[in-house]
Amino acid sequence: MLNRTHQVFFGAVRTLREEGLVHFARRGVRWLGGERRFHMTPVVLQDHLPTFSASTQVVTVCKQAVMPLSPLVTVIIPVFNALDYVKRCLESLILTQTEISYEIVLVDNGSSPETQAWLSSFAQLHANTTLLRVSSNVGYGAGMNIGSRYGRGEFFLLSNSDVLFTKGSIQHLIEALRADESIGVCSPLTNYVGEGDQIALDAKNLKPEAAEDYARQIQGNKEVVFVPERLAFFCVAIRKTIFRLLNGFDEQYSLGNYEDEDLGARTLLIGLKLAIAQNAFVYHFGSKTFSENDLDHTDLISQNIVTYHNRLAEYAVDHAFLRFKPTLNGKASPQPLISVLVRTRNRPQKLHNALMSLALQRDCNYEVIVVNDGGEDVTSVVQPFESYYPIQYLTHDAPRSPSDATNTALAAMRGQYYIHLDDDDIIYPHHLAAFAHLIQQNPEARILYSHYTRVLMQEDGDRLAPMQRIYPVPWKFNADELLYSNHIVIHAALIHQEVKETIGGYEPPLEILQDWEYLIRASRKFSFSPLGRITCEYRIYSGISNSLVARRERTLNEMKEIFARYPTSNPAITMQRAANTTGLQKQVDLIKRLQQEVDQGKITRQRANAEILHQAMGFKILETAENDSA
Repeated sequence: MLNRTHQVFFGAVRTLREEGLVHFARRGVRWLGGERRFHMTPVVLQDHLPTFSASTQVVTVCKQAVMPLSPLVTVIIPVFNALDYVKRCLESLILTQTEISYEIVLVDNGSSPETQAWLSSFAQLHANTTLLRVSSNVGYGAGMNIGSRYGRGEFFLLSNSDVLFTKGSIQHLIEALRADESIGVCSPLTNYVGEGDQIALDAKNLKPEAAEDYARQIQGNKEVVFVPERLAFFCVAIRKTIFRLLNGFDEQYSLGNYEDEDLGARTLLIGLKLAIAQNAFVYHFGSKTFSENDLDHTDLISQNIVTYHNRLAEYAVDHAFLRFKPTLNGKASPQPLISVLVRTRNRPQKLHNALMSLALQRDCNYEVIVVNDGGEDVTSVVQPFESYYPIQYLTHDAPRSPSDATNTALAAMRGQYYIHLDDDDIIYPHHLAAFAHLIQQNPEARILYSHYTRVLMQEDGDRLAPMQRIYPVPWKFNADELLYSNHIVIHAALIHQEVKETIGGYEPPLEILQDWEYLIRASRKFSFSPLGRITCEYRIYSGISNSLVARRERTLNEMKEIFARYPTSNPAITMQRAANTTGLQKQVDLIKRLQQEVDQGKITRQRANAEILHQAMGFKILETAENDSA
């Protein structure tokens, strides 16, 4: 019941923040009518296909810019109705009176006749404007791609139509890009983007008429701040060559959301940086195209987040990106900030993927410690990565336990913080840098944690393919809740060495739930700081040999041991513990019954696996009549 309450609460808060009170109320009525958020059910990835392509749309060039002859900047703005905001946006752009030569490319995404007429009039009045008309709404990313084909500037300014430019804002962005060629994308500060460092905290409640005054106050600050993962592309500057090199936006993202994060991830992977110019300010009304056109913002997010994390998982293990990663070249490594502890035993191909995802981490000083817990030698897997990060390879002569492997790694670590990565999981390319960024903002934090997505993987020889994703409800730290359930996967928790010195190592008697027991111990001495972003995925494999299903009975016994070790007088916790124990016992009984039916030839092993994964992890496996036959 508590988990369900959190699910409803956090979903409601996010909807209210992103869509405003009126649309929140509408969403509430629809929720009460049966609509539910995306994280409550698994998404079948094979069914998650693009619904349109901009290449199939008819694009009409209504008017071509004739001045300036050679613009430095092309300002590209997709438009879909919301005309009052479009008017204010373009008026502010004209009033910037920047010394930089620029042209405007307006992409009309199938707007109403009224909006079309006004855009035509604007384009005729301004010689520096190109007006394109698309036969239907292709969304933000595809609209930008279309506009980019007609852009002549050395730099592209990609902007929403619900912003107000301030004097000097465009010039400051271009100056930042010119001053540092390592910057791939540069953003101004703003009053609203939902979350992140682009928000100027003292401008969060700024009125639009005060934007110019605020911009004047900050124009002397020429500092540039770098971010580890994402920029919201409400208004950003990028070199035309970089935009084209990256092939623009991925058009599989429908209408809007996450296509900007995808392009930002690719920018980082080729060695460039995401930056925020502290002397540039652009006011953002926020999601007005969605609200004015009554588009379902929540549904779009739920679709596009799956596409984005599929992409990150692909990027995380792609050898091609290694050419953009600086090598150590024999240089002595400095004291690492983070030690990554990798436990492995007889899974060389999965270990390779885990180490590859570590090789593609950027902008973070880290080391890797691989502990082979009595398995086959994996020197040939480990050695190729020695060029990309300091790595220690330690071995146990015979198998011990995951806790023993962790304690071996802890004894060898040099970092201020440590984090696990088991050999059958991966982390996204921004995982460590995002934690390093949070450490800078909160240096007193001793345990930091991120969110994650749960993925069902299909094994086909050496090839691994994702089948379904589930998004657990984001968890806010509560020490009492840890007493009945673990909400943090092992590679989503970053732990300061002070924690190890205070509470000791991991408990060898526990083979499955040792990380949960450790977090309970830690929570009695330290609070946890949330990163608030999904930075990794927890992989479950469809075969019955996977420990999460085949060793469920041991999991139940270890859960009971933890409950006995940490008694409580809180009746709510006691009740939740009883419910969790009963639920896990039912899973154990189900596994035994299904095993008997397989042995008796009543069902196939595949059918048994599907039922176990559904009951234990929430995945729903699509089956055929042939699968059901024994």
